[in-house]
Amino acid sequence: MAAGGDYSRNQRIYGNMSGALPVTALLSGTFTLTVVKVHRSLMLQKVHFVVASPQAGATWQLIDSTGVPITPAVSVAAALPPPLADIDLGAEGYPLTEAASLQLVITGGGAIGAVTWEAYSKQTSTMAMSEASTIAPAGPTSVRGHEFVVGPDSNPGSANVGFTTPGTLGG
Repeated sequence: MAAGGDYSRNQRIYGNMSGALPVTALLSGTFTLTVVKVHRSLMLQKVHFVVASPQAGATWQLIDSTGVPITPAVSVAAALPPPLADIDLGAEGYPLTEAASLQLVITGGGAIGAVTWEAYSKQTSTMAMSEASTIAPAGPTSVRGHEFVVGPDSNPGSANVGFTTPGTLGG
């Protein structure tokens, strides 16, 4: 994916999921960095591995919670100037598996540094009507000078979602 673009735009529109994790010498194993809801995918834009104190045989790798590798395993055995591995996946980002969390896998342990990432969460599939009905407003809501009505209309047995002009709600 091409680098460049306005990375913060998608983060503002869809929801910023960026973050950082300091890595201490005691950390080893798999760590969840972000949690994503059903029907959404994490769109990973940039990853930075910073190694302050290297450790022979240690690697850091990002995967999603289904086990799909996102980055190659990065060796943190040497901290050559600058002690940084940058991975740029572009402003649109790399989509993780739907509803999968971003995870850091540390093997070998002992290295000290930090992992930072830039990402946003985007809806990638539609909700079933049974799910959507649980989030619908309970009554009229004002939308740009109109009333938004959810519920039965004058037709018995039907459900209606519609707009009315101000002052005409309920009659």
